[in-house]
Amino acid sequence: VTGYLLGILAGKAVYHTGYGCVLEGSPADRMEKHVPAPSSGGMRVVRATDDYPRLNRFVAEEFARNGDAVGSGVNHRAFIVLHRGQIIAEHYAPPFDSNTRFSSQSMAKSVKALLWAAADMRGLVDLDGPVAAPEWAADDPRQAISNRHLLDMVSGLAFEENYDFDLFGQFFDMVLSGDLAHFAAGLELQHTPGDTWYYSTADANLSGRTLGLKLAERGYTVHRFSDESLLGRIAADPVELQVDDAGSFWAGSAVHMTPLDWARLGQLMLNDGVYENARLLPTAFLAQLSKPLPQSKGWYRSSMWLNHSLQYGEDRQLAPGLPDETISFSGFQGQKVQLNPSQDMVLVRFGRSEGQGKGDVYKRFIADAYALALEE
Repeated sequence: VTGYLLGILAGKAVYHTGYGCVLEGSPADRMEKHVPAPSSGGMRVVRATDDYPRLNRFVAEEFARNGDAVGSGVNHRAFIVLHRGQIIAEHYAPPFDSNTRFSSQSMAKSVKALLWAAADMRGLVDLDGPVAAPEWAADDPRQAISNRHLLDMVSGLAFEENYDFDLFGQFFDMVLSGDLAHFAAGLELQHTPGDTWYYSTADANLSGRTLGLKLAERGYTVHRFSDESLLGRIAADPVELQVDDAGSFWAGSAVHMTPLDWARLGQLMLNDGVYENARLLPTAFLAQLSKPLPQSKGWYRSSMWLNHSLQYGEDRQLAPGLPDETISFSGFQGQKVQLNPSQDMVLVRFGRSEGQGKGDVYKRFIADAYALALEE
């Protein structure tokens, strides 16, 4: 695809399997071809939607309220409820269907954390080791930042997470730079590493590049490791881990999977990281998700959103109507994978949510669906 700015400047994006679309002539355009691992059919799930008529009728009615125009409010595109390994609700808004690989938005941060945990368990990386940032001199105070600091978003790097369309804002400066991790490594240290929590896509992108560099030392790419050790083991369809123009995993916002494969990843976590008698994720990493990072006031831990904020004096929750134990992958405009361990339930929602207060609408929809799932 070729795009033009004011009819003068042109840029051409080229699609590469597994890597996504990159600028022609960029380092990513010259990367070694990625051949996805052969699919084993993915983690087995059973469809039992007929056993939950009220739930599926409610979801269908909610989808029927979708608007057609951009900016129309809340539009659902895909929704799945997986309960005890069974699909009890599954709906799509045309032209989207079960084969559509949806963009993660910031849910990529949670995927990146799971890749870190899986690689650390295998001794390929050190989650508590220093960040790989060749931009930093040996005596640079940023050398005190660990990989876990980046996952917890307590790096102390000065970054403003602002999605308003401001070409002079830090977020868009980072995206337009093409080398997102290099931009993040250039940020100044504002707080002592480990002291202050602040949600930062810059931290995630720096973490994604570090994962790639550390795996490369052991002869892996992020994509090959994911195929062989995590996502490729459970997913029924090839997974895309998009890269930026420098060729680094775009870990802040660009993983693409089908809704059911997102649900499978959630189910793997509920299964304590075990699939077909093989441990893919470490127990210790999953167990600590029940304990929020104190600096986050109940909101966060290891790139996952938690639901304990009311216990820390906050006046709202990320997932109102869902249990305090809820663990969420969360992306811009309401992309969600939400896990409820005690009920063995995964809720997956993709769509849009535009305008003031519209986030409350899809959150209420998810909470109502959860309640109906428990009633039937």
